[in-house]
Amino acid sequence: MKFEAYLDNQSLPVEINQSGPRVELQIEGEYYKADIFDVSPGRYSIIWGGKVFDVHVDALRNGEFHVSLRDRRIALELVDPRKLKSLRHRHADSSGEVSISSPMPGKVVRLLVTEGQSVEPGQGVVVVEAMKMQNELKAPRSGTVKSLNAHEGKTVNAGEELMVIV
Repeated sequence: MKFEAYLDNQSLPVEINQSGPRVELQIEGEYYKADIFDVSPGRYSIIWGGKVFDVHVDALRNGEFHVSLRDRRIALELVDPRKLKSLRHRHADSSGEVSISSPMPGKVVRLLVTEGQSVEPGQGVVVVEAMKMQNELKAPRSGTVKSLNAHEGKTVNAGEELMVIV
């Protein structure tokens, strides 16, 4: 699957292919292969070049992630270029409704909130499994869950609205 990745506001074309734990990446024409194992929600063990890396991933919203590796924390955004409207410019403000969408195709494995429940910024609201990795999506701001558009076990598409917070 092809994405446009944004690291430190720099755009990079990325292609990701996965077969089991084996992940193949093509970044700016260079090929990389690694094995990725799910340790716990948001935590992965990556074997690359004969070395093992412990990585923590916080899925924020709309394809935005914080990736922690050793002492380094990286802000990463993956945008599906097939989308007509770029996800890059969707930002939650402090009022009105905000939609929590799936960052990529996958399956809802756990709902962490219920309709009508109050949430705080950064609180986990739903876990989506994509490419054998579980991504916990978090509330971008405080509010109340207005509607749930997903249920556990539901297959979802990239950009599909999972819930609305007001």
